[in-house]
Amino acid sequence: VQGVVVAASAISHYTIARALLEAGKDVFVEKPLALSVAHAEELVRIARGSGSSVSEVNDLLKQFNMMKRMMKDMGKLQKTMARKGGLPRLAR
Repeated sequence: VQGVVVAASAISHYTIARALLEAGKDVFVEKPLALSVAHAEELVRIARGSGSSVSEVNDLLKQFNMMKRMMKDMGKLQKTMARKGGLPRLAR
């Protein structure tokens, strides 16, 4: 898995995104990215340091479907998986 969509309660966005970035994953976080500017800035620093990316998305399902189409067109997407509550996750 190269990229992960984080669609959890806002209070957990920072903790989950940080762990994923530290594991070298590209992270797409449902709005808000974090509950404080300091946490958001730290996520950006971690992403830059690890060579990963972190992005905040507004309309999660719309963004997911767009990424899915783009990756499928590039031949990079093999399957998608859903977790808890039917929220989508990309799989490589």
